Amino acid sequence: MLLAVLLVCSLMTPAIAENTEAENSAQAVEQFAYEKRVLAALDIITDGDSAFEVEENVTRAQLTVAIARLYNLAGEAKGKSPFSDVKSSHWASGYITELYNMGMIVGTPDGTFQPDDPVTLPQAAKMVVEAAGYGPWAIRKGGYPSGYLFEATSQGLLAGLDANAETLTRDMLIKLIYNLANCPLVVYTTFGEENDYAIQKGVTLLTEYKHIYKDTALLVGNKTTYLNQKESGLADDEVKIEGLGDILKVGSTRAADYLGYYVDYYYLALDDENLLLFIEPSEKKNDVITITKQDFIRCENGVVYYRDENDDEETARLSKKANVIVNGQCKIPYSYSDITIE
Repeated sequence: MLLAVLLVCSLMTPAIAENTEAENSAQAVEQFAYEKRVLAALDIITDGDSAFEVEENVTRAQLTVAIARLYNLAGEAKGKSPFSDVKSSHWASGYITELYNMGMIVGTPDGTFQPDDPVTLPQAAKMVVEAAGYGPWAIRKGGYPSGYLFEATSQGLLAGLDANAETLTRDMLIKLIYNLANCPLVVYTTFGEENDYAIQKGVTLLTEYKHIYKDTALLVGNKTTYLNQKESGLADDEVKIEGLGDILKVGSTRAADYLGYYVDYYYLALDDENLLLFIEPSEKKNDVITITKQDFIRCENGVVYYRDENDDEETARLSKKANVIVNGQCKIPYSYSDITIE
């Protein structure tokens, strides 16, 4: 019998040690790669997009388009451009006009936008602060550039960016747009005759304009089985995530492969279904031990014995509350004899 999945739910708490500079650097690289995959899956910034070819500096037009896509705009604005140097034939003309009409961008005092110039960090800070609705607060703190830089930093919009950079680079664009996508929005509110601005927790550009939501939770069922019952009743293109009442459609993701994992996921809320756009095992919430047939020794009294990559014998204790999947089926109840590989 093949042991397909083994979940060990009781784990020892490891000692906490300070990360080395190399470890911090590796974590930063992994986080950047994760953010890049998310934005690509949500069709906000993709490698295949000719408008976002890899280059050292990001232009004002490129940042405008990335922000417009968070607003679910398609760059279809027609008519005369509000800026003298943005012709209708410019690839970003429609996006620039749309954001201008929304009051997100104002251009320069001479009536130009300079779309193909590198965008400076203060300019980028102003654009994302306005996009998230924090503009009035930035103005109260001194306006451009100091007030916008202060507000962008305070709200985490510049997290992970080089504060000393003069212009925005490609990798900084990824982090900036990821931060903006997940930043709580400020909305204009009215109470009687009083008007004010308020942060809306849980409301972001993704939820408000693209109807995309994110969460981290345990994937408890796929088409084959649930973690705690043998028959799932799910279709081939469906999975169930703990805490979410509705079934999710897997779309083009590999969601069914992550049974038993805590997953980070983004989904599109449609009228009649929820469609997964991005899903990956959470780096922070899973502790996975993979044991091959060659490395498995035995399971005895709830302890699994196996050999590691150095051929040393290791053990892992199986929790009494573990969910055990054998050949794609939940074992309820399970016995230690189920934990074997033949």
